[in-house]
Amino acid sequence: MRHASVGSVLGRLPEERERVLTAYREGWIRPDEAKTQLAELDRKREQLENERDTLEARLSTHTATEVQTERLDGVLVRLGRRLTRLTNEERFQVLHAFIRRVMVHPDGGWNCRHSCHRVQ
Repeated sequence: MRHASVGSVLGRLPEERERVLTAYREGWIRPDEAKTQLAELDRKREQLENERDTLEARLSTHTATEVQTERLDGVLVRLGRRLTRLTNEERFQVLHAFIRRVMVHPDGGWNCRHSCHRVQ
């Protein structure tokens, strides 16, 4: 939604720039006013382009994460079907592929850090 809004504003900036130039040519504003307004439009354009690029990068990352999650879900479903038929060595490989670190706390609690690596 914000991406469309940024794109819309960026699309109108050339018209705004032309209005400032027309106002200057017609003598409605002084040269220093035109220069100030054009500089402000350039700053606005640069800020919006940066925001657009950031939003596009986030969208791309989000989409890639969704694809990875769907693939992982599929792998886990297939793995779940085979889990009882795996050897102990295969089970170890599966756990090793997903678990980076298990931390056990003095109070008996624990937490697990995981990641997704390819199973060899």
